[in-house]
Amino acid sequence: SFSSVGDLTSEPVVSPINHHTYMLLRPTTWERAESLAKQLGGHLATVRSQAEEDWITQTFSDYGGVRRSLWIGLNDLDKRFHFSWTSGESASYTAWAPSEPDNAGPRGHDYVAIVAHLNVKPKANKWQVWRSQARDNNGLPMNGLVEIIPTNNPVTAQPEAAANIVITPIDPDITITSDNGSVKLT
Repeated sequence: SFSSVGDLTSEPVVSPINHHTYMLLRPTTWERAESLAKQLGGHLATVRSQAEEDWITQTFSDYGGVRRSLWIGLNDLDKRFHFSWTSGESASYTAWAPSEPDNAGPRGHDYVAIVAHLNVKPKANKWQVWRSQARDNNGLPMNGLVEIIPTNNPVTAQPEAAANIVITPIDPDITITSDNGSVKLT
């Protein structure tokens, strides 16, 4: 069950990049983090650009003075090595660490985190695949990063919300003429 006091590490933070609301969960497995994100009305974060990635890592990787890795919504649960977002958006931007995704291990690593390596520069704040766990192999916490997209913005609304929008085509009657160097629309 969800308890806002027990499961959240941060207060809601609105991104200046996309105006979506983000919340940091306590360390937990990827599955539990995604389940809690859905209960809050969102999903684990979808990262769409370098600017968004930079804001996320600057805001949450050291939140509260604790170095942590961040569970994001990217996974290959449906088809191995075919990564997709829990939000349903296409995976057009990626920031994989060197040699990732490697899907190591007998059962494979299906879940993606922005990893907070302390001493490995090429992998710092880059994406790695993991099995679902609450701490990384160095004992650092792995916190889910929840993203809630405002439903009052049709441009960035979640796909489920867009299904309720009725689109009516219009057939405008436009005549363009030049009148003393200007364009007149009627």
